[in-house]
Amino acid sequence: MRITTSMDEAREAALESLSIARALGDPVAETEALITLFCAHTDYEDEDRLTEVGQTAERSGNHRVLLRYYVIRSHFLEGAGRHEEAAAVAGHGAELARQWGVARTQGTFLSINEAEPLVSLGRWDEALAVMNHAMEQDPAITTRTSLLVLSGWVALVRGDTATARARLARSREIMKLKLKWMKTQDYFSTLWLEANIAFAEGRPEAALAALEPVLEHTGMPDDARYAWPALIVGAAACGELGGAAEDHLRRLEERAAALMTSGPLQHAHCLTFAAELSRARGILDRAAWEEAAAAWEALANPYHRAGALSRAAEAALAAGDHEAAAAALRTAAEITEALGARPLADRVADLLRRTRMPRRGDASAPLGLTPREFEVLRLVAEGRSNRDIAEALFISVKTASVHVSNILGKLEVASRGEAAATAHRLALFATPKVGA
Repeated sequence: MRITTSMDEAREAALESLSIARALGDPVAETEALITLFCAHTDYEDEDRLTEVGQTAERSGNHRVLLRYYVIRSHFLEGAGRHEEAAAVAGHGAELARQWGVARTQGTFLSINEAEPLVSLGRWDEALAVMNHAMEQDPAITTRTSLLVLSGWVALVRGDTATARARLARSREIMKLKLKWMKTQDYFSTLWLEANIAFAEGRPEAALAALEPVLEHTGMPDDARYAWPALIVGAAACGELGGAAEDHLRRLEERAAALMTSGPLQHAHCLTFAAELSRARGILDRAAWEEAAAAWEALANPYHRAGALSRAAEAALAAGDHEAAAAALRTAAEITEALGARPLADRVADLLRRTRMPRRGDASAPLGLTPREFEVLRLVAEGRSNRDIAEALFISVKTASVHVSNILGKLEVASRGEAAATAHRLALFATPKVGA
């Protein structure tokens, strides 16, 4: 699982070790060789090789190699999208590590492998408890990266950017210490977190800059598993930059095309990337986003399902299908509320409000405004800037500025503040009272 371009050499060495171990009748060395072979090329649709590793590890009776087997088995199950199984296997392995007195070392790896599927399942508080306990064991600094990245991502999607940035800073310090021996998992995941933070802060150029090493380092062990999430946030960043990012978009597309994808989890990432790629090129493909949402639902991954549903709703709204958009958004709202995923919940709420706005072609927008101008006025009345409006309505800042100018002219006012005052005075956006 190390960054290297000589995987063929690694496989040849492991095969030679395997042959020698079998000739000597040494099940410990045999298990070690089988683990190296498995890690050199992980196919998330092929469980047979892993079964052989487990049988050999059990036969060896050696605690160290048996725990290594629990590590790679839980890693495989999570990478295959079998999150519940992964959490159970890793949890059992972590308990054995505690019993055998290696909770601080091998137990830390198993805690990471238990926390990751819990994050995937949306059981974030459980995952944080596992990770906090692992950190309390004071593990070696070079094994902490995944704990920092996972907990940083949960903080970010819950709206705690400061904590996410602090976790990122610590992870990057560790990367400096062990860059020559960095695992793909640690390296790409740290860059992915950095890109996500930059994107959440409205810095898409910085997000793309963070992902440059992912585009440059190819063909590494488990490349596809850790490259796909990075490519997705890259495509989303390109969508914010429009035509100026076409070269970046092309490079992301080429990198994705070269990935050797396996298993349903990577397939879900692939679907999401394709839909995000189309969106970055101005195509809101509702069917593509609905397919991605279904894939995430099948994997029991609520956060990514909610994200895909919100994108599908955006496409439905653009096509004028407010009912379909509202249905998708209600589901997404329930998910994000349960998760405490505040930034995504806010975006979903914004879109839900748009489903209640006048529809395209509807002459019911007051004051001579078009339906789109009416939507923009609502955001002006909330005190939103042109950039905020652009993000909320998925338009460019320049287009938002043009809409605001048109609104000021039609309302015969001189400033945004006067436009907002007019909207409030006429109660244009008051929420109707329900019930008595």
